[in-house]
Amino acid sequence: SDLAKLKRYNDENKIWLTTVEKLLDYRLLLENVEIQYLENNRVVVYNNNEAVVKGVSVISASKSISAGEKNIRLKKDGEETIAIFDLAPKEKLILDLR
Repeated sequence: SDLAKLKRYNDENKIWLTTVEKLLDYRLLLENVEIQYLENNRVVVYNNNEAVVKGVSVISASKSISAGEKNIRLKKDGEETIAIFDLAPKEKLILDLR
């Protein structure tokens, strides 16, 4: 059945099943994440929430993205680099786009 297939995909981490309430809560958290562009190919990402925001993604045409000492996940998609990271409450993260 379709529900069994969805459960299997969820168990295999191929999809993320959620409720509308959780999706809207996450969307509200994202609205309070600010991005500021600096000189020298740097970007500040600031979590203006009192809660952790998980799975924030920044997409850039740069070949590489680094965040100082913070461990971020990088994925390549064609010419673009995607940085994926979590932001602690009030955390300010400076990304270096190269």
